[in-house]
Amino acid sequence: MNDPADSAAPVKSPEPVRSKVLRQFELVEAVRAYDPTADENILNRAYVYAMKMHGSQLRASGDPYFAHPIQVAGILTDYRLDTATIVTALL
Repeated sequence: MNDPADSAAPVKSPEPVRSKVLRQFELVEAVRAYDPTADENILNRAYVYAMKMHGSQLRASGDPYFAHPIQVAGILTDYRLDTATIVTALL
């Protein structure tokens, strides 16, 4: 009797998901869209600093570590949170 499991194709591991990382200007524009008085300078400085500190680090999945703080900052802009909170997420 033939066992269907004997003829099954091997299962491949899924490719790691590559998350879209907001670019610096996209993050600043997102904050400025709801807070025109937001301090662009501090947002830019925090983004650049975080990129310098984490730019070469990778997660076990192969994704850049930096993607997580940027994604969190992006989520916080959806909640229209203040600049200090966005900067905290980046750092």
